[in-house]
Amino acid sequence: MKTLLKISSLMIAMLLLTCCNPKNNNTLVVEFNENVPDQRVFEFHDIENHAVLKEALTNPFLIKQGEKEIPSQVIFNPANKTHSLLIYPIAENKTEITFNAGTEVSQSEYTQLADAELWVKTGGEFVDGIYEGGDGFTEVDSLRVPDVCTDHSLYIKYEGPGWESNLVGYRFYLDWRNAVDIYGKKTNDMVLEDVGQDGYESYHEMQDWGMDVLKVGTSLGIGSIGYWNGEAAERVAKTDSVICKVLSNGPLRSMIETSYYGWETADFKSNCTSYISIDANSRLSKQRLIFDEAPANVCTGIHLDETCEVIKIEKENWVALATWGKQSLNNDNLGLVVFAPAESFERFETDVENEVVVLKPENNEVAWYFGACWELEPDGITTLDAFKAYIDEQLELLNNPDVEI
Repeated sequence: MKTLLKISSLMIAMLLLTCCNPKNNNTLVVEFNENVPDQRVFEFHDIENHAVLKEALTNPFLIKQGEKEIPSQVIFNPANKTHSLLIYPIAENKTEITFNAGTEVSQSEYTQLADAELWVKTGGEFVDGIYEGGDGFTEVDSLRVPDVCTDHSLYIKYEGPGWESNLVGYRFYLDWRNAVDIYGKKTNDMVLEDVGQDGYESYHEMQDWGMDVLKVGTSLGIGSIGYWNGEAAERVAKTDSVICKVLSNGPLRSMIETSYYGWETADFKSNCTSYISIDANSRLSKQRLIFDEAPANVCTGIHLDETCEVIKIEKENWVALATWGKQSLNNDNLGLVVFAPAESFERFETDVENEVVVLKPENNEVAWYFGACWELEPDGITTLDAFKAYIDEQLELLNNPDVEI
């Protein structure tokens, strides 16, 4: 009996050691919101302090769901100076993943499901605000926008940075217009690298991959940065200088940082940094702004089209502003939506150009999401009811996010 007791005690001690030793406990469980059926990226935050995943910062690693390797990405979050681990599991409501670092490492090249880019011309020069000559476009990681650069300068490919998921693409004008535009996609492939290589005109007409689907003009386009001056939304039009950087180009999340030095209106002047990101299999871009000294009435919104249905929802911790109708440049149904946290939400407004969401920054920060649904996407949303259902699903997910358990 004494021998049996000693063996049993030893086995219990070994079991406890195994359970308590993070290096041996490499199985993690993720629970997805079952009311939102889409497959999506899951983010493990602040892995510097995660008992298991912190090894991903210093060692090659492999992540499996069952016996199958799944895509993953370590990404740095410059706003809070931490790292996250992104995974893209096979669709299940609750799943176990195993994390192996050092000994068993990934041999896969994952399918690119998110991308970001910035291209400029080289070898030429500006003449009266137009870039002449040169060797075509060259991809760059960062750019201080030349002071002479303005709209239609022929210097930046499609006039600004672009980012995309497998579902949709976006760009914003890296000049005084500073508004977000949409590339509707008829394919789930990454397409932006080839867009705009032949100038401005081709992507305004239907291509095999899709087209520019929104007429931005002088409006906020979709989800652009603005300031509500009491009567109208003002875009980021006047600055001392602007620097744009591609921080990540996938495969699961792409991210762009833009620093606006000396953003000035009649009411304030402040430095502001923007972080825009998009995840695999998502239509939503996240916009996060950090100010040196934030104005009271930051805003965003959607260009005004009086033929469209306007949707305004306040639900739990989030609000939504959306429009639906034949508002694409191809006269197709196009749904546009902005989601903002209720804690920042001040009110809805309308001016001659825009449907507007006015927001109040907290601790000099404010964030929102924006997204577009074009009916010609593969398996696209084609009716108002389906678009409303999509909005409801996204509100459900924002209010009840996926969790690690």
